[in-house]
Amino acid sequence: MSPALIWFIVGIALILAEFIMPGLIVAFFGLGALVAALTTVIGLTTSFTWQMVVFIVVAVASLFLLRRFLKKTFLGKTEGRDVEEFNVDIGKIVPVTEEINALHGTGRVKYQGTPWKATCEDIIPEGDNVRITGKDNITLLVEKVD
Repeated sequence: MSPALIWFIVGIALILAEFIMPGLIVAFFGLGALVAALTTVIGLTTSFTWQMVVFIVVAVASLFLLRRFLKKTFLGKTEGRDVEEFNVDIGKIVPVTEEINALHGTGRVKYQGTPWKATCEDIIPEGDNVRITGKDNITLLVEKVD
């Protein structure tokens, strides 16, 4: 197998790995491998040492120069948004989909069509309704509905 083909396969594998480990980092190493493959094919780098230099320089340079821009482009800008935009509807009544038991940790509720972890000071069986009283990170704080 030619070195250019190996670099190409490694580059594609690293870019595809970005879908498994999102964070917009691994893809830049894939870009470095693809550039190393290209320079090998056109004859600019013939030794493995120079191929590694091209790989590392392109990967690190593109990581530092492009990541911030691409992250804003693909993920959007969250800085400066109103904090209320990320809050839940306090007081909303939602169904319990998995028993909430204070002794064993959390249970689950269905809020806006999605299951959420929920915690309460009481034991609340599956099928009952609860009222959202707050949020602790990604866990909803709930209370019994009388």
